[in-house]
Amino acid sequence: MLDLYVSKAVTCVFMRSIITLITSLILLIPASGQGQWEKVNVAIQTTCVPPPGPSGPPSVYNLYDVQFTDRDNGFFTAVGVGFHFSVGLLYKTEDGGNKWNRIFEKEQTDFSSVHFINESKGFIISNGLLASSDGGASWAENSSLDIRVGAFYFLNDSTFWVAQKWNIYKTVNGGIGWNREYSNPDGTYFNSLYFMDDLTGWGVGEEGLISKYSLIDGWINISAGKDLPIRKVFFVDRDNGWISGGYSSSDDFKPIFLRTVDGGEIWTKTRRLNYLINDFYFINKDHGWAVGEYCGQKIDLVQYDDLGVILETFNGGRNWNVLFDNLPARLNAIHIADGVGWAVGDDGLILKCDSVATGIKEDNKVYGQNEPLFQNYPNPFRSGTIITYQLITSSNVELSIFDISGRKVVTLVKERQQPDSHEVKWNAEGMNPGIYFCELKTGNGRQVIKMSLVK
Repeated sequence: MLDLYVSKAVTCVFMRSIITLITSLILLIPASGQGQWEKVNVAIQTTCVPPPGPSGPPSVYNLYDVQFTDRDNGFFTAVGVGFHFSVGLLYKTEDGGNKWNRIFEKEQTDFSSVHFINESKGFIISNGLLASSDGGASWAENSSLDIRVGAFYFLNDSTFWVAQKWNIYKTVNGGIGWNREYSNPDGTYFNSLYFMDDLTGWGVGEEGLISKYSLIDGWINISAGKDLPIRKVFFVDRDNGWISGGYSSSDDFKPIFLRTVDGGEIWTKTRRLNYLINDFYFINKDHGWAVGEYCGQKIDLVQYDDLGVILETFNGGRNWNVLFDNLPARLNAIHIADGVGWAVGDDGLILKCDSVATGIKEDNKVYGQNEPLFQNYPNPFRSGTIITYQLITSSNVELSIFDISGRKVVTLVKERQQPDSHEVKWNAEGMNPGIYFCELKTGNGRQVIKMSLVK
């Protein structure tokens, strides 16, 4: 059973989250027919005894990974951070997240990732690789792999790949023995691995590292030296894949999100990306979700950083629709299983969506009931901003701007348009700073996004 005690800091964060989510749900109601992301309250506490000294109980609980093996059974990892120490925590649910039980904890460590191959066999990335064969009830160090693991990928219950710094290892016997398959000659670290099968795989890492594996050629670096760290790689088939990375600080912001449609021969950068994407998930080549944080840029004296975001795309990541952009903490991981979405982040933030994959058509393309209206760029903006939307069918289109009181201030488009991606610039010179809403109405319905004009 989860402990009933919640620290004051976590309680405050939860209350801020609820208020923010209620506001977001009112202002950013997705008209696409997709399910709503809602806050999940989970009490997080550790019973580990802190080391001697001025440490006290952990004051911050950051959640780094979430995974479900089916609709009901899932796990998330958390780290409790105190003064001079940390505690790694693993929670489990068997009823779709209605009740979470803390099943494992370990002092002086962190749990960055969790993956269960089936209901019984699972692994945790910690200071080493922890393994369980009883559904997480007990854990042991994988002594045959005495390394600091940075990433792993499981093809099946016997074949795994792991990355440790600049080295990549493989096991074909369930982790009993490991072979080093590749050592990056320039010493660049790997952060993420993804494999389609035994024939093709990918690894990405620091300094723009992109490396491709084939059974014939082995590992070949196809891109490096771009300085931007790459955190995540994901493919839905041999041709369509994505990578994300970059960094955000008080002085600079450089996100990166790339897509390939030809198996990695060409990578195309998403333009006008206003968010740092920490994790993402696609169900086909068009429809996906991403989580992360706001860009961290300063406009006047306002700092827009450490705000969690959930994004959705209907065109393979070329444009992103913002579902939430003002969550009280950044989001670190997203997972979708059996049509249910989960997102976790810092300060104990957990969100759930019961039906993320509605609107799937028989042609395997995913759309909502309406054409997608994407978030304007830039946002916030000073004098002008670009609004993008994509029409699925030929339709009568009306694109209008409203102020915070609901008064229409301008109609930007009112005509019949053909199916395509459309961009419209709104020149807001002379408008008062504040919150505005952009409404897209077509023959298939209505969508609204929120925009911020600053001076």
